[in-house]
Amino acid sequence: MHAKAGLPVAVTAAASEGDAQAVAAWLNEGGGVDARCAGRYGETLLMGVAAGGQEAMMRMLLQRGASVNLQNSLGDTALMDAAANGHTTIVQALLDAKADASLQATGGGTALMAAEHQKHTAAAQLLRQHAKRQTAEADAAVMRAAASAPTPCLSGRRVSIDGLKGRSKLNGQCGVAGRFDAAKGGYEVVVEGEAEAVLLRPANLQEIRANPNPNTNPDPDPDPNRNRNRNPNPNPNPNPDPNPNPNPNPKP
Repeated sequence: MHAKAGLPVAVTAAASEGDAQAVAAWLNEGGGVDARCAGRYGETLLMGVAAGGQEAMMRMLLQRGASVNLQNSLGDTALMDAAANGHTTIVQALLDAKADASLQATGGGTALMAAEHQKHTAAAQLLRQHAKRQTAEADAAVMRAAASAPTPCLSGRRVSIDGLKGRSKLNGQCGVAGRFDAAKGGYEVVVEGEAEAVLLRPANLQEIRANPNPNTNPDPDPDPNRNRNRNPNPNPNPNPDPNPNPNPNPKP
């Protein structure tokens, strides 16, 4: 009944003020841990305790399965509320619980921007360090994936398929190799005529290389009539007269 009715304003206020008894009683009576308070822009209990800096109650809500990345009607998250109020320990606990620091409110603001706007230096620094770690981890994952891919890399290349036993009907067909799945040891290949990509090992793929010079006898002169109407004699007059005067020997 509580979950359908939503989160009462009084319980939301109790959460932000640290009244664990009131919040626990409401939850134990059937209240939803992710229920929203219509009177406070769709705020959840976790948002309330994050804004109020109630660390112990936040951990209790997380143990009960509270979702860390829900947003209210303004786009705010529990992490944004904690950052905006300078609750560094809450910020760290939410990050440890996989809170997404890249989420944006309706105005485009993030948790880091909220901390910087309110001049909460420690919270802002914590969020910057978190962003750097995420970037470094993402770069490392890309490096690991590249290192695990076979050489030469066939991703993005046109390939032919051969040597399959279980799916022999694919032998002789062509397609384009996608990303290499290191965990499964194969390429995701989009085969011509197939609705879905198939996972194939590098040993069953052969790159199709384009012929850089398909014409073995190139003709530098493409004019088919180049030898027509040509005079082989560079001098059209076989008996040239050095004296162009029509009367070369006039009578005296």
